[in-house]
Amino acid sequence: MKIIRDLITGIVGMAVLILMVYGFSFLTEKVDYKYQKAIDNISYDRLKKVEDTARAMIATYKSDKLTYEAYKSTDVELATQAKIRANRTAVAYNEYILKNSFQWKGNIPSDIYNQLEIIEWGELMATQEQKIIFKAIETVLISYAKYKNRIKKNLEYLNNPVLLKSYTLDKISGSGFTEVKSDYERIEEFKARISKDISDCEEVLFRIDSALEMVKNNEDYDLIQVGFLDNHFKGDKVKYEIIADKMNLATKTVYKKRDRIFPVLEFHFRVKNLIQVKNR
Repeated sequence: MKIIRDLITGIVGMAVLILMVYGFSFLTEKVDYKYQKAIDNISYDRLKKVEDTARAMIATYKSDKLTYEAYKSTDVELATQAKIRANRTAVAYNEYILKNSFQWKGNIPSDIYNQLEIIEWGELMATQEQKIIFKAIETVLISYAKYKNRIKKNLEYLNNPVLLKSYTLDKISGSGFTEVKSDYERIEEFKARISKDISDCEEVLFRIDSALEMVKNNEDYDLIQVGFLDNHFKGDKVKYEIIADKMNLATKTVYKKRDRIFPVLEFHFRVKNLIQVKNR
């Protein structure tokens, strides 16, 4: 009987051991499989959404590009509007693909492009709307150095008590009345206004810097850096001939650089609320 009992105990122990080694792992594998399947479903849905969006943007771009190609010789106005739309779509698409490229893990579908080409203006005359947009972009770029100089001047006032004291009440913007105030009160009021002005200028510069950061890898960014940021404009008129001399390039080449990078800048300047030109 003892031998039989020992034999049964050994068989039961062996069964428990087998269950521990293999049985529990089977259960774990089943749980892991369900979890992985759920993750795969989420990843597939996300990837499908990205691909559907990309394909829709490509279709819109191609449609506008075909319109431009069809009418550029017969209807400049219609062709230009189509070109503006195509370029805006291209900028948005390129940003979208850059942001979501990790989704494909190097296996991007053949019908989804790495980027869409910005259509150059070439011989096509810009419409009045495009001229207004380009002028708005130029104004923002010209203002960059002016805002920096404004901050520098304001800081000189804040750090120089003599200048602060010499700034009388009638020089303070918006003062249309006479009020008896001590020198201390006048100076504190002026310091508060200067600080507010510095803060406003810094906000504008921050938004410009944020927008420019998005295009620093653009092949035509040297036009922005050398032609605008490093340049000190006496007025608000941009003379591309002077910029061309400074960059040692032909004026025609500088215009081409402008026509390529300004549509990209327009997108980011609108995002940062730096230009508010209404689209038709």
